[in-house]
This record gives sequence, structure tokens and C-alpha cells, in this order.
Amino acid sequence: MFESFGKQFKNAFKPMGEMVAINAKTLESLSQQQTQLFGQLLQSNLKHAQTLAEQRDMAAYFDAQRAYVAELQQELVQAGQDMMEVLQESQQQASSAWQPAQEAAPAKPAKVVKATKTVKKAKPQPKPKQEAPAPGSKDAAPSPKEKVAAVQK
Repeated sequence: MFESFGKQFKNAFKPMGEMVAINAKTLESLSQQQTQLFGQLLQSNLKHAQTLAEQRDMAAYFDAQRAYVAELQQELVQAGQDMMEVLQESQQQASSAWQPAQEAAPAKPAKVVKATKTVKKAKPQPKPKQEAPAPGSKDAAPSPKEKVAAVQK
């Protein structure tokens, strides 16, 4: 009995292990792409700064800016497309990992049994009020005169 339970448990959680592996692979791939993109952007920024420093008139300066923005846009669009490809591949792998588990699951869920008894919540009981002790009794606080007399003793 316990052996079959162990096998069922392993089979039930097999897709979860595959998902962890898929997510780790996806994260690694995306981080490599981000690192490459950062390096490319850094190089293009340095190149652009050098180009701007060489410009002597405003028309050439704006042309250099326009060329840089076009290059930057192309790099960012390509990076976005590459990342989307990685994410789509990951999504396909995840779908195929869960497919056997979905096929093995019963088509109709087991009957749910409702509880017939309802338990009422107990109402909190109010705390009894305590009255202040009468002046001059043992439980009463000492009067100022009594305090002075005690200090002088």
C-alpha cells in the first residue's frame, strides 16, 4: 500500500520537478541575454559619446543623435524578440510537461460531501466589573498623609 502511494506521489509531483528545471533554464537564458544586451548598450553608448565629441556643428550633432536612436531602437527590439522566443519555448515545454498529468487526472471530480452539523461560535462573556476599594480599607491606596508618615518612620 505504501509502495503504491509512494509511486503515485512521485508521479504526481514529476511535472513540478520538470517545471523547476524549465524555469531554471529559462532564467539562465534570460539572464545571459540581459548581460549581452547590457554590454551592447554600454559599447554603443561609449561609441556614441565619442562620436558626439567629434562633432563640430549642430546638424552633424543631430544626425549622430538620430543614428544612435535608430541603432538603440533596433537593439532593443531585437532583444525583446529574443526574450519572447525564450519565453514561448519555455511555455511550450511547460505545457508538454503538464500534459501527462492532465491526461492521468480523472475527468470527473470525486463527490464532495458536505458537513451536516454547523458549529456555533461561542459568544465572549463580558468581564465582571471591579469596584474600587472603599477609602480606609486594607485594599485602598494609602492617603498622602499615610505616605508621609511612613517615610518619616
